[in-house]
Amino acid sequence: MLVKRLLTAIIGIPLTILIIWNGGSLFLAAITIIVLLALREMINMLCKDNIYPLKFLTYIYGVTLIIQTYIYKDNYLMLLFFIYFLLLSFIIVFQKIKFESIVYSLFIVFYVPFLIRYLVLLRMQPQGFLFILTVFILTWTSDTGAFFIGKRFGKNKLSPSISPNKTVEGAIGGIFFSAVAAIILASLFLNINTFYAVILGIIISISGQIGDLFESFIKRQIGVKDSGDILPGHGGILDRFDSLMFTGPTFYYIFKLFVI
Repeated sequence: MLVKRLLTAIIGIPLTILIIWNGGSLFLAAITIIVLLALREMINMLCKDNIYPLKFLTYIYGVTLIIQTYIYKDNYLMLLFFIYFLLLSFIIVFQKIKFESIVYSLFIVFYVPFLIRYLVLLRMQPQGFLFILTVFILTWTSDTGAFFIGKRFGKNKLSPSISPNKTVEGAIGGIFFSAVAAIILASLFLNINTFYAVILGIIISISGQIGDLFESFIKRQIGVKDSGDILPGHGGILDRFDSLMFTGPTFYYIFKLFVI
């Protein structure tokens, strides 16, 4: 499993950096594909639990959210959600659809494309490449630190009912590695001092671990180990992006409110 994880990382990391650096339509296309694959995994998982979201509408609005973010940023976001909710309400009234299917259709669009779209918003900033790179590096170092520290020193379970393998020691290790990485990045290109770099690393690590646990909660409720198998050694797209779906928005608002 570790070998597969490393091989996937060796191929995936340079490709990811190249796409982020290029930005533009290539980055938009990559994010759109990721959203579609993540939506597919989410829908497939729910179907295993006999919950059937509205596939076509979910895919359409998932892609629409990403494209409107790229073109208009947040200008028509609430309008899109209102139209989506209106369509769901229309379907409830005129179709024999279970209410839970409507609720999960709304949840999926909010959970997957709404959160992932923050990566698009970050890339559109003047320092977009460096911002996205920072998010990925801090998230990856946190995940890696939590994995290896937890494997070596982990004894106390962090949340055994959700993810039995995660430990308090691993979580602390993830926070430490993320803080160190933030200090290094601050010395290279982030326009913040060491204190704020440490705070940034800590917050990003905690939000990423919450995102990881949240997806683990969903999988445990449904009764699946991985969201998919598209990434050897890593599982599905959601398994790889669950942390980024939380760290992206967190980073965006930190810099939007306090730095930019």
